[in-house]
Amino acid sequence: MRKKAALLLLMVVGLQFASEYSFAAEVQQPVEYSVSSGIQVLSQDKIVYKFRVHNGKQQYRRWNATQQCWVDPAWIDMP
Repeated sequence: MRKKAALLLLMVVGLQFASEYSFAAEVQQPVEYSVSSGIQVLSQDKIVYKFRVHNGKQQYRRWNATQQCWVDPAWIDMP
């Protein structure tokens, strides 16, 4: 009788720990940003400013580091 009671107690304790750890891992969903036009954007682009001196004038241009392309079509003179 003692063996059955000890086995039952061990099973109950084991089930408590099993249920705690079976739900320990949480899956994170990507954050969705909604725009008023109905387009959903998952992340924002990272824009980097690039500078240069050309013909004695300092110029800048924006680079989209996320999509690896230029944002501006040409270099812009700084005032």
